[in-house]
Amino acid sequence: MSIDYAEASPRARDQPAFANGTEGFAWTNTWCGDCQRDAPFRNGLNPSGCPLIVIALEQRTPAEWIDGPRDRHGRHGRYSLDDQYQCIEYRPPGSRPPEPRPRPEPPLMDGLFPRPTRRVRMLTQPTTAAALEEDTAR
Repeated sequence: MSIDYAEASPRARDQPAFANGTEGFAWTNTWCGDCQRDAPFRNGLNPSGCPLIVIALEQRTPAEWIDGPRDRHGRHGRYSLDDQYQCIEYRPPGSRPPEPRPRPEPPLMDGLFPRPTRRVRMLTQPTTAAALEEDTAR
């Protein structure tokens, strides 16, 4: 299932993803250079590329880019430029789609059950004291 600009744009944060072109080029070269989502554009088969790159070029940060490691002052300074963000939409070369693709409904017929809407799913660390105690007890 591919992501499009119309659904990714409203979720984007209104802060620039990169401080300068060097940061942007280093990160996109590492992450987008071999991503299967952008491969049709790179190979000239599709006129539009990854919408997350377009959002970054608009001086915004896509919600699909999770912040990478930072120091205690909130800066990326001690870390490589490649680790500024982790893209949850990244698909390495030769990978299969992560979710099964459902069969389309027959023409002029409704489905038996309503289909769920597409959402961004992210794992989060437990923040409650009970969850942290449970992890340390193991």
